[in-house]
Amino acid sequence: MGRFVDPSLRRYWYGEELKKSQQLSLEGDVFHHIFRVNKHKRGEQIYLLSSVLDVALVEVIEVHKKSAELWVQETFSKTPPESSELHLVLALPKIKTFEFLIEKSVELGVHSIHLVETQFSQKKETYYFAKKKQRWEKMIQSALAQSNGLVKTQISPIKSFEEFYLSHKPSPDDQFYFLFEHSEHNLNADQYKAHLGKAYVFVGSEGGFSEPEVQNMLSLGHTPLSLGPQILRVETAAIVGLGWVQVMSIMGYTEQT
Repeated sequence: MGRFVDPSLRRYWYGEELKKSQQLSLEGDVFHHIFRVNKHKRGEQIYLLSSVLDVALVEVIEVHKKSAELWVQETFSKTPPESSELHLVLALPKIKTFEFLIEKSVELGVHSIHLVETQFSQKKETYYFAKKKQRWEKMIQSALAQSNGLVKTQISPIKSFEEFYLSHKPSPDDQFYFLFEHSEHNLNADQYKAHLGKAYVFVGSEGGFSEPEVQNMLSLGHTPLSLGPQILRVETAAIVGLGWVQVMSIMGYTEQT
């Protein structure tokens, strides 16, 4: 295994194991994206991702009308992050908002997105969400490749709040944060709880969380966090909240080592 030597080269999701000196043929969507959309040519080099950690440097040998031949020059292994797992629990939003957040979640290294139905969530969108899985998988793969990501974000089926808690038994090392505009706690280092387990960030819909939902999360020991006096869109709030937890996690690890 080697190391990345040229971060300027484009990266694409392949999803199958590759070995040094292997010749492979690309067809279908992968071929179309690499050679028709991004217009790579014979003699050029690109990276193909076998998984989130395994990458191959390949050279384009020949480009045909509907396929291309490539040669694996070298394989690489990336180092997984030292920070804890990051998870987004998201009140069912509009599809346009969710698709924006899929890409940003991949870039931020979010392990999974859990869609939950809340009192103010977009329940009328439920039917359409079930038909988008294939499209979202392609979005995740593309965002992984372009961001040089180390985590392949998973999208869980839609659940109620009750179903989510039944399927996710927290360990003592896990931490739960929920964004709540009326919280007295702003984002700062004092509110972060160093942990070795998973970190869950709960983000409500445009109407936020209802009072019963807030009281339930408080009773479970979740930490409420305010993003300030501004009224933020769901996607903005999610990015800020996730980014804060991620930075605090990395800083916490650094301070301990």
